[in-house]
Amino acid sequence: MLLLLLAFLKLLFFIRVFEEYGFLVQMIMYCVRDLAPFMVAYFTLVLIFSICFTVLGTEIDGEVVDAGADGYEQGEFQLMVLQVFRTSIGELSMPKYVAI
Repeated sequence: MLLLLLAFLKLLFFIRVFEEYGFLVQMIMYCVRDLAPFMVAYFTLVLIFSICFTVLGTEIDGEVVDAGADGYEQGEFQLMVLQVFRTSIGELSMPKYVAI
């Protein structure tokens, strides 16, 4: 996957010779360059919210357990990360708090 991305970026570098595509190629390069800090911040926040929900003792949604149970054992924290990620991309499932 990384090799394909690097090959695509190198192709864009060579296309920049044509004046019509120069601005488009520069904008794609700027977007790819600005994507790295966003992804770091995004996954940091996903981990922080997963830790918070784990400490609060929320139950994991049944759909997440079914999606994660494909033949190998996953811990509660990994399933919580998966649930927070799914919630962050718009597949809303509200946390169910466990009574202590």
